[in-house]
Amino acid sequence: MENGTVPIPNTPPVSPEINSNASVNFPKPNRTPVFVGGAVLGLVLVAGAWFFISTKKEVPNPCLTQDLSKSAEDNITNVVRSFEEYQSVKDGKALSACKSVSFTSDLMSQSDPFPFYGITTYLVGNPVPISAQEFSVNVNERRMLYSGGVSGGTYPEQDVDATFIVEKDANGRWLIISYNKRNSNAPIGTSTVPEDWKTYRNDKNGFEFKYPWEWVNRDNSLQFGTPNYSSAAFRVIFSEDPTGQLIQDWLKSSDEFNQTAYEGQSSKMVLSSKRALIDGKQAVERQETWNAAGFSTVVTYVKVGAVVYQFSILPGKENIISESDKQKYYKILSTFKFTK
Repeated sequence: MENGTVPIPNTPPVSPEINSNASVNFPKPNRTPVFVGGAVLGLVLVAGAWFFISTKKEVPNPCLTQDLSKSAEDNITNVVRSFEEYQSVKDGKALSACKSVSFTSDLMSQSDPFPFYGITTYLVGNPVPISAQEFSVNVNERRMLYSGGVSGGTYPEQDVDATFIVEKDANGRWLIISYNKRNSNAPIGTSTVPEDWKTYRNDKNGFEFKYPWEWVNRDNSLQFGTPNYSSAAFRVIFSEDPTGQLIQDWLKSSDEFNQTAYEGQSSKMVLSSKRALIDGKQAVERQETWNAAGFSTVVTYVKVGAVVYQFSILPGKENIISESDKQKYYKILSTFKFTK
């Protein structure tokens, strides 16, 4: 020791005792700017979406916005195109605006307006007048059929020729009242023709059709049935009409003439009338009672160019036309073709 100083050994510095159970208070970060920024961003996104939706212009439905100053053909073509467009994207609400209240169709199910197919393309033909208030339009549709289900199915394509009937309503708008395949006048199941049926061909007048093998052309009079007249027969009559009038106008004139054609009284009574198609041509099918002959029958009228064709069923020996006879009649009509 020098100068009375006592040396102190080297010892580590004494630290205050730390209690592991004591809580430690760390400074809290300031998150307010982050929360405020996120809220502002959310509001901006919501406001932007609302602005986009509210300012987006909805494309008007041509079926509702028809320009009546334009020609009937222009408006009708737009309506048919819109119908096909809405059908292809399955927009039922827009589609309904193109149809009249009395709309009928053999291509669209009544319970579900969209059968299990998709229209890929369509070609709209020119409107053809039936009367001043009614037009027909032929459309070729290219369809994709979903035959095996949505998943794992097969997808064959098919061409369908459809005919639209478009009519002017009380407000002057053109609306679709009928949408059918060609030869849709034939009841379901009549399109299959037996292989042994014969073909009658008339090259001079330009038409042909098939008929049962056991039938004959009686006396070459275009009356086809059994030789002994035991069953009903199919008859074709055609006449010239150079006036250029539509089949409905021709029928009106014919009915006026027939009012006094049977001993001063009406020779026939029209029980019902509806539209039909013969080889894609607009026709009229009527249930008529022929007073002079004493029976009721089905008669289908179609006019091609200046020629009016009449197809009818004639009863057999018992003067009766059965449902089987009518089915055979429709089956014959489904094979009728104009060859000129």
